[in-house]
Amino acid sequence: MLFQLYAFLTWIASPLITLWLKHRLRKGKEDAARFAERFGYPSLPRPDALLVWIHAASVGEANSALALISAIRAALPESRVMVTTGTVTSASIMVQRLPDSAFHQYVPIDTPQATQRFIAYWQPDIAIFVESELWPNLLKATRACGAVMLLVNARMSARSYRRWKYAKPFFHEITKGFDAIYASSKQDEMRFQQLGCGAVSYAGNLKFDATPLDVDAQQLQALQHLIGARPVWLAASTHEGEELQILSVHHKIAAQIPDVLTIIIPRHAHRGNAIAAQLEATISQRSKQETIIAATQIYLADTMNELGLFYRLCDVVWIGGTFAPVGGHNPIEPAQLGCALVAGPSRYNFESIMQSLMDARAMVSVADSDDWAAQVIRLLQQPDTRDAMKQSALALAGKGQGVADNVVAFIESTQAMRH
Repeated sequence: MLFQLYAFLTWIASPLITLWLKHRLRKGKEDAARFAERFGYPSLPRPDALLVWIHAASVGEANSALALISAIRAALPESRVMVTTGTVTSASIMVQRLPDSAFHQYVPIDTPQATQRFIAYWQPDIAIFVESELWPNLLKATRACGAVMLLVNARMSARSYRRWKYAKPFFHEITKGFDAIYASSKQDEMRFQQLGCGAVSYAGNLKFDATPLDVDAQQLQALQHLIGARPVWLAASTHEGEELQILSVHHKIAAQIPDVLTIIIPRHAHRGNAIAAQLEATISQRSKQETIIAATQIYLADTMNELGLFYRLCDVVWIGGTFAPVGGHNPIEPAQLGCALVAGPSRYNFESIMQSLMDARAMVSVADSDDWAAQVIRLLQQPDTRDAMKQSALALAGKGQGVADNVVAFIESTQAMRH
């Protein structure tokens, strides 16, 4: 009943959803050149090959899928991989990072019309959904086409679990088509099982299998030269409201370390001008090609796809989204590059990973701006403590968990049965 109601409501609301997407387009949050893809219209021909479709919500999930793509291509060289995401930033990054055997499309909006059009054209043989991308109409259309369906790196936050408990039949209906669900943690496995999923098993976190983020070596060398011997720390993937907290933290740090440089990378680069306008400090803004000078207090790196550069530049990294109600962002990427990590209390998106990092003494948790500033000061002033945390982060992130290999083994078994 709930599924039928959802399908009806999304069908009848299609004109309103279209207006909403056009509003996003005017704000630069949609791709004008490929806008039709959001309605299920393709912009590329379907490859005449086994088509593996991987859907990832945004940048972090798509980056973690790159290791999976490599494993699929090694095991099934005749296949082609289509990656779908829903954001302009992730599309830009995928175009740069995908191998020749893979290509990108935007995921269609979750209306019956758009999803059926998308699936009817692409007819994927294997469909892999990453993390928590559970769009009911899209899943139903995929199941109807007979594709092998997997949910990889499946996550279920405590908040989502509490909500789904009140709609267990609906949850069961949209997940029953999965041939396998690979949970990213034991806790996630338990939550999926308690919601009635029978094909779920713990496999580890796919993000540990990802290769370290790319870097432009010339850009890294240029920034290192500009910063020189100044103490520097990074606030990565920040959200609205967090930048003002960072400004407060910067002033507290500067009271003890006057030449400190604070670097801010907003989660959404288009917010750069708005952030610069609200920060009362001497700012250099990267999107405007403003350089770091001696007077620069805050360097606002409001550009895209440069986390790999700044993680290599800064030994101390604060994980954004942990003082905003968004649950934090991927800490494995900076850990892979040997950063000492700091995070606030909102960590539900990566609670298992962040707890492992804290247990390994690679990350410290802070409760407020005073604690936050004190921890950054400690790490900047105590190189032995900082280096020990960096080594712990590298050790934990370097273990890998073989999730991609497990997924590929399952895919190979399904292909063997079909032949």
